[in-house]
Amino acid sequence: MDKNKLEIYLKICENIKEYKNLEFECYNEDEEVFDSNLQCPLAYTTKGDNEEFEIQVTLDLNNNQIIKEISHVYINYKEYECFKDWEEIASKTLNFDDLIMTDMDIDDLLEEIPNKKGIKY
Repeated sequence: MDKNKLEIYLKICENIKEYKNLEFECYNEDEEVFDSNLQCPLAYTTKGDNEEFEIQVTLDLNNNQIIKEISHVYINYKEYECFKDWEEIASKTLNFDDLIMTDMDIDDLLEEIPNKKGIKY
């Protein structure tokens, strides 16, 4: 990894640690931010009247994207926010509410459940 890319990587890690400290009040300076696949979970929540939908948001540096996955017993839906490079990722402001916001409305997904046994998008 060249020096410039390393600096950008460290900036991304710093941004994630700052975000996690603000959102979850957890900070461990020595903690590895990314796993061996250069992925980092950013947010997790549940939605729906009975909290039956899980939303997991992950930053994937290998593919320069944020993956938003909505899962349910019958549904697995993913959205991707793509970036041109790590510099663009480093400039992104991380906000929990923005991260868990998806283009697909939970109510629309609920309407699909009676019609299908399983949905994959």
